[in-house]
Amino acid sequence: MSKIDWKKYSDNTEKIYLSRSGITELNWEGCPPGLTEIQLYRNEIIEINWKGCPQSLTEIDLSYNKITKLNWEGCPQSLSKIYLYNNQITYIVWDKCLQSLTNIDLSNNYITLLDWERCPQSLANIELYGNKIEEINWEGCPPGLTTIYLRDNEITEINWEGCPPGLTTIHLRGNEITKMNWIGCPSVLTEIYLNDNEITEMNWEGCPSGLTRIYLDNNPITKINWKYVPWDLKLQNEDLANKYNEYKKSRDNIPDLPYQCSTQRHKEFIDELTNVFLLPPKISGFKSPYYEFKLYENGGISYRDAMKEMAL
Repeated sequence: MSKIDWKKYSDNTEKIYLSRSGITELNWEGCPPGLTEIQLYRNEIIEINWKGCPQSLTEIDLSYNKITKLNWEGCPQSLSKIYLYNNQITYIVWDKCLQSLTNIDLSNNYITLLDWERCPQSLANIELYGNKIEEINWEGCPPGLTTIYLRDNEITEINWEGCPPGLTTIHLRGNEITKMNWIGCPSVLTEIYLNDNEITEMNWEGCPSGLTRIYLDNNPITKINWKYVPWDLKLQNEDLANKYNEYKKSRDNIPDLPYQCSTQRHKEFIDELTNVFLLPPKISGFKSPYYEFKLYENGGISYRDAMKEMAL
């Protein structure tokens, strides 16, 4: 069993880097009293032990060890960041976790359940890449959470019920999501990653107007309804971005359509056309060759093509 040899460090040492050092036991006796950061990734540590840990510690990296359980008993009150990437943790446990914690990385473990019970209200960022999580659960989630990483899990549905109101970024790449759902999505969300899922139809109903970036690469999308789409969105996919820009262009002159017609017949036609812009044909009962146009399939009808039909 190999422990940390604290005799090598002076009392005024603040940061220590001990990666790949063959350490098997986390011991703190003799640790510099002002230590603020320690890197212990790629060792052989099995258990988290805080006994004797200095209260000055703010950051610890325990990634690539063999830790199986979370333990917060005796955790220093100043700790704000802990990295536990690539361990053997199966459950998220927050009991006795202090309110100073803002960031935790639990990626590449064996976690199956998203549990927030007794989670510190200070938590702002959590990373859970590469686990076995099947459902998104927000019950008990701290209201100040702004970013969550759930890439490469086994999630099949998007659920926003109970989602913290300040969430701005969510990573859901590499899951098994088949359908888009925006109902209950926080209004401040600006970025969402949905690459490498199984989404076939895309809709924007309930999508926050402030969303600025969405990633949809490698989804088998066959149908998109652009109604309700945010106007300043950046689509990180060239084909979808072109369709989005085409749709926006088709809608540029809609508010002025009734005033750009030269004859009464034009005005009557455009008035009727304007009334059905937001209604599907089956509901509106309005029949026109425009419904066969590519633009309509994308959710919009261009003023240019409307004038073209009137000239026939």
